Amino acid sequence: MSGMEKRSDTGDVTRFSGSATNEQVVEALRTQYEATNLAKWTLGQIVALARRRGISWAEIGEALGGITKQAAQRKYAPVIAAERETEERKVADLLRLSEDHAEILRSWESPTA
Repeated sequence: MSGMEKRSDTGDVTRFSGSATNEQVVEALRTQYEATNLAKWTLGQIVALARRRGISWAEIGEALGGITKQAAQRKYAPVIAAERETEERKVADLLRLSEDHAEILRSWESPTA
């Protein structure tokens, strides 16, 4: 894993679990859950940036641990599409466009998918 170690041992968790209160364990769960969600969101943003820069799905898949381009596309294309729709709605609202005009704006989508 270029530059990062895989953690295969649970030594830190085992040492922690012996002295932690239930409240500390629950707080650790909550903190890890939030960190995981932030990491997933950040990863999606970086994948979207890679696509905007023209990086292929195959290269993205390789960077994501060697998954196939199809798997990368299945996982992240919906995230990118939802982000694009949100941005288009913001622009339409800002410009006070009607739904018909907003649809025209959406039809100008670049064919980079």
